[in-house]
Amino acid sequence: MMNSDFLRDDKETEQNNSANRPFDSKRDSYVERKLDEDILSSQERRVRDWDFAHLEYDCAASLNNVSLLYWNHDEVYRSFGGDHCMIKRGYSFVVEYLGEGITIPLNQILTNVSYDIKEPGQNYKIKVSTTNGNDFFGDIVLVIVLLGCLKAGTIQFYPPLPQWKCFCGKRFSYGTLNAVVLEFPNEVWDYAGDYFEATYARRNSRGHCFMFCNVRNAVGAPALITLEVGKVAIDG
Repeated sequence: MMNSDFLRDDKETEQNNSANRPFDSKRDSYVERKLDEDILSSQERRVRDWDFAHLEYDCAASLNNVSLLYWNHDEVYRSFGGDHCMIKRGYSFVVEYLGEGITIPLNQILTNVSYDIKEPGQNYKIKVSTTNGNDFFGDIVLVIVLLGCLKAGTIQFYPPLPQWKCFCGKRFSYGTLNAVVLEFPNEVWDYAGDYFEATYARRNSRGHCFMFCNVRNAVGAPALITLEVGKVAIDG
């Protein structure tokens, strides 16, 4: 299953003064080739490719599409303390718990959000309308929808959103990260930790199942969750 060495995450940071260039440009490719030919051993090259795959995991994108300015943007949020954790009953359990005692209308397709309204008999500032003709009123509205809905313009705002918000919505793109769950009759791995990594000799395979999470303690079954990132994830 794994043509790999198991290695620790020894993350190295590359610096470059040209922040507007993609992370992996032609010049980077030339430097990379020279490093491969003259400096790096086979094992060192595999470790470096694993580190690139980990960066593509952080960004949910190929490094070809990540700018030098934001390639390590997730570092800002690593100040939160504590260990990684897994919710045994899934995130739906959290949502259902938070929703207890709250009336949640279902099968309501949102079409319009109007704010600063002035309607007879209404003291509220916000009106939310749906396709089946229902209107909901309130003082505050929190809009949490899929990015695709915003890009497609399926929800109309009155007055229109500021241009800077519309511009941000257009510039946002979708990340691609594939998670694969593997369940076995028995544990076929000789490793007791929570996760282990895999490196590959072929560079174009660096994002293929580069990390395995051992979730037996969380789900009570011999199972692994592995990840596909970068070009491997995009190509499917």
